[in-house]
Amino acid sequence: MIKLPQYVFTKAISKWGRTAQMLKTAEECNELARAILRKLNGYSELDNLVEEIVDVEIMLQQLKFMLTEDEPVFPAMYEQFTREKLLSLRVKLEETGTGHKK
Repeated sequence: MIKLPQYVFTKAISKWGRTAQMLKTAEECNELARAILRKLNGYSELDNLVEEIVDVEIMLQQLKFMLTEDEPVFPAMYEQFTREKLLSLRVKLEETGTGHKK
């Protein structure tokens, strides 16, 4: 994943505002969900799904930037939740064996 320079986020936040950028993040997540469903149902090509993934990744980078500026505790919380979620996934994988579904 390409990490965008922080000045891009600063300019976007300055131009459109924090609330608008948070709403845009939610909108892009919605569009990704729709693209996933369309791909699974055979109504969409891979390029649309990839485009929506990129949009969400960019907005998530911007959201993390904003939260880091606003909430000093955010980075530590983010790291802690990431560790917990990955551990939980690993435990679930070990519990369910090697079978998988398509």
